[in-house]
Amino acid sequence: MKNLTIQVIPIHKISGKEKISPEKDRNRWSAAMYISGTLAIIFSVSGLIICGIYHLNLFLHSKIANMTGTYLMVLAIPLYFLAAHYLDKLDGLKK
Repeated sequence: MKNLTIQVIPIHKISGKEKISPEKDRNRWSAAMYISGTLAIIFSVSGLIICGIYHLNLFLHSKIANMTGTYLMVLAIPLYFLAAHYLDKLDGLKK
C-alpha cells in the first residue's frame, strides 16, 4: 500500500494574490461600513420624508409616492445589517 501525502497550498498562492496587510484590510472594511451606513441613512430618511409628504396629502393621493417611500425604508434594513456586519469585522481585526 502506498503512502499518500497531501500538500496544503494557501489560497493566496493559488490565486496569485499577496496577503492583504491588516491596515489595508481595515481600510476596506471601514469604507464598506461607511458606504452602507450612509446609504441606509439616506434611504430611510428619504423614505420617511416621502411617506410623510404623502400622508399630508401634498402628492394628491399618488400611490406611487407612498410605495416609493415604503420601498426605500425597506431597502434600508439590509444596509443597516451590512453596516453592523462590517463593524463586527472591524472589531475582530482590532483584537
